[in-house]
Amino acid sequence: MENPVILFIPVSSNKGIGEYMRSTILATAVQQAIPGADIHFILSTRVEYSNSCQFTTHLSHHSATKDTPKVKQVIESIKPDLVIFDCSGRAKQFRFAKKQGAKVIFISQHQRKRSRGLSLRRILNTDIHWVVQPTYTVTPLSWIEKLKLSLLDKPEPKNIGPILPYFSSEDVSTTLAKYDLKSGEFFLFSSGSGGHQLDGKLAADVFYQAAKSVQSKTGIKTVVIFGSNYPQTTPEDADIQCLSSVSSKEFLVLLNEAKGRVIGAGGTLLQSIELAKPSVSVAVSKDQPSRLKDCVASNYTISASLSVDDICACAEQLNVADKLSSMITSLEGRGQEYGLKTALSDITQLLS
Repeated sequence: MENPVILFIPVSSNKGIGEYMRSTILATAVQQAIPGADIHFILSTRVEYSNSCQFTTHLSHHSATKDTPKVKQVIESIKPDLVIFDCSGRAKQFRFAKKQGAKVIFISQHQRKRSRGLSLRRILNTDIHWVVQPTYTVTPLSWIEKLKLSLLDKPEPKNIGPILPYFSSEDVSTTLAKYDLKSGEFFLFSSGSGGHQLDGKLAADVFYQAAKSVQSKTGIKTVVIFGSNYPQTTPEDADIQCLSSVSSKEFLVLLNEAKGRVIGAGGTLLQSIELAKPSVSVAVSKDQPSRLKDCVASNYTISASLSVDDICACAEQLNVADKLSSMITSLEGRGQEYGLKTALSDITQLLS
């Protein structure tokens, strides 16, 4: 199919941004692989990035899962060949997309979402189900789930791992020059989207205070990315480089090139693991503690609580040679899952 119409429907809320970022990474890669692709997004008016999405955007008053009339209206209007629900959508939306002749892909990112995707009404109207988690963080399917899929002659969900954008050596040099940084000579702090709160505290603010403490003690250049959903004004700081947000490719470059990284335990942790980069990770939302526990057990990261003192204490461990060497050995010994490559292959086959 030369000029397919593809509709992305990620969760869009003022808390997390991971689904939107993943969908834009995938959409950009699809556009490069299929130059004639006509790509659309449905996004909530309540998120700031709805005004800056590079693709044709249809606005919903809520996250699309809660706005079935809007989803139906867009599908009827643009007649997509493929609809990709990124952790979003209701069964009736899946069914409507299929009735309109579209192929349907569902993306889940943890066991609860995977189980939702394995409900009868969704299975019957889904062509491919990707689980964007590494195999070591996802429990096997239950025998009931396997039986259900077998009886319906449907494939099992495919664990493809995190979807990371490709970046080149030129991307590295351009990004480092843009932010006046040198490879291996800066610390990176990022709690995620910027909208997460625990016990009334914004995670981004706690990360910022920890970054100030680490920079003061070490003298190492430090970068804090507050996130697109950060509700306050991004601070100006003579000692800390404070960024409201960066592109997904720039973020991945910074994550890869940093000397050390303190990150939220969401998608960024999985990205760091795929890059085989040691990190300190903090669970900042309710779906992250279980994933973080699994990653710590595999010696892929160091767990810290959301407190300045604990983050600083854990960050010091990134300078302990034995600890760092042990983590690097564990990270480099795991197999990479190449999520983006698998996703592009699946999409190409589905559209052909």
